[in-house]
Amino acid sequence: RGDQIMSKLDEAKETLNTFRVLLSIFVAIAATLGGTLVNNARSETFDVYFYLGCVLIFIFSVAIIFLLKKIKSVTSDIGEM
Repeated sequence: RGDQIMSKLDEAKETLNTFRVLLSIFVAIAATLGGTLVNNARSETFDVYFYLGCVLIFIFSVAIIFLLKKIKSVTSDIGEM
């Protein structure tokens, strides 16, 4: 029984670390996209890439919120083990 708990705990920790790495990557991409959008807006370049960037910022924002909820859930599960 003890080995099963440790196995599940290790798996949960690995999942948590994976989610944290993904969160870091998504935040970095969103920050880069945001900077690019601000630069394009300041130069009044509203082409297809600007609007594509807006859509991608929205998608990454939703993904970040989803990952934060998953991280909270996995952290809670680890606390209960």
